[in-house]
Amino acid sequence: MTEGARFREKQQGRVGNRIFANRVLGFVNRARNLPGLPIYFAGGAAAILLMTTSGAFATLDLPLPKRLAFWSLLIGTNLLLWIGWFAWRVRSPRDWWPSVLLGTLVINLPLPVEIAFFGRLLGVPMTLDWARSWTNAGLISLALLIILFIAIRRHRAIERPQFPKGSLWRAGFRNLADVAWIVSEDHYCRIGRPDGNTSLLHARFTDLAKELETVDGAVLRRGHWAAASAVEVIERRNRKWHVILKNGPAIAVSAAAATDLRSRGWL
Repeated sequence: MTEGARFREKQQGRVGNRIFANRVLGFVNRARNLPGLPIYFAGGAAAILLMTTSGAFATLDLPLPKRLAFWSLLIGTNLLLWIGWFAWRVRSPRDWWPSVLLGTLVINLPLPVEIAFFGRLLGVPMTLDWARSWTNAGLISLALLIILFIAIRRHRAIERPQFPKGSLWRAGFRNLADVAWIVSEDHYCRIGRPDGNTSLLHARFTDLAKELETVDGAVLRRGHWAAASAVEVIERRNRKWHVILKNGPAIAVSAAAATDLRSRGWL
């Protein structure tokens, strides 16, 4: 192998490592920013306490320390799996319930093996009872669904942004969710809606971006703004990030904006 080939291979390895690190950081940021995340942990702690004190599912005969350790491991592991699952699957509000239904199957499927493994880890033999384990998993999942439903409703009630009565309001936009993206065109701005329709508005881009400060969105480059819910995919092309919008244009991300997007977990 020539020196040039070794150098290229080393550079490709470094780029691959950076891409992997960015993806991991983005995943962690999405997990940390899940709506109602403290409620998940509070609900998990309450479930561990309830299962331990009640000796649920024939664990009452176990000594209290082992019972607490068993339920902490089982519920704690599944709680982290759910958080990771939502961070991976959820990109917009409409993704929640499909992710919940699919996750109920995917995450609960190996539960009997987890029960047997944690039991053996603690020196407590537990048989693989698939039917009973899945029934119990259904009950636990129902409790988690209720917690999730409360968390989402509470998050939306507290953080529902108010639409300022500025240029967008006067142009007929009554809901912040109606604005998917904005592209500056000379002295005008083209406003994209989620359904693909657009409006041309005589306004300054900076003024419109300020009106949308409470929305989960970002300036992608000078004169280009997009809501997070409008993003179809973000991909790397010729050493530049490009944001492809649903029913909208593909926008090359500027170097300055890339730093902000990376901190938000978009990249």
